Amino acid sequence: MKQFFDLNPSTGHEETIQVNVLSTALLTILLLPVLKAKNSPSQPGRVAMVSSDGASWAKFEEKNSTPLLAALDKRETFGPVDRYSTSKLLNQLFVTELTKRVPSLVAVITLPNPGLCYGTHLGQLPGGSIVDSIVSVLKRIVGRHPSIGARPVIDGVVQHGPEAHGQYVEDCKLQPKAPLVYTPEGDRLAKVLWDEVMAELSFAKVEDIIQGLGK
Repeated sequence: MKQFFDLNPSTGHEETIQVNVLSTALLTILLLPVLKAKNSPSQPGRVAMVSSDGASWAKFEEKNSTPLLAALDKRETFGPVDRYSTSKLLNQLFVTELTKRVPSLVAVITLPNPGLCYGTHLGQLPGGSIVDSIVSVLKRIVGRHPSIGARPVIDGVVQHGPEAHGQYVEDCKLQPKAPLVYTPEGDRLAKVLWDEVMAELSFAKVEDIIQGLGK
């Protein structure tokens, strides 16, 4: 979780959105042709885009902004917790659109949630601080060991078939995504986000890659 506001020097986007949304989308799309080429007829590839139950808590106050991604690049609207949650909500919206275009025969794409794990750098402040120490203690009390957190991720790629395509996995079970995803507003936002992400990643010809997966 990025604690401070920074713009990525290469793209100009806020770094949480750049890493968790744009770069993740790019990597996923670039992997899909490789997975398709190595598929067996009965065993499609798997992609796990790590999610979070925080997606359901996101305030996402920028949701009515046009353009959408640019609104997330403003320092005055940045807050580390909500920005992280918003990035995970955007992932769910993006995967909802992606899986409409990429069949499960190419790859089964899931959204597993490892839960809060201690022993990671999530939310860690540089140089340490009293707040950082308190957060570390709380994570140790309520968080999971990373080996436990890894189970839903592994489950998301080895224990489910086409029925899990585009679905959220929590505690090794298919669960609903964030409530917003299932609303008319969520449908609108998913389409807006899709168009903006495709434009941002046009240098990599991502739309051509996706269209080519059906051939």
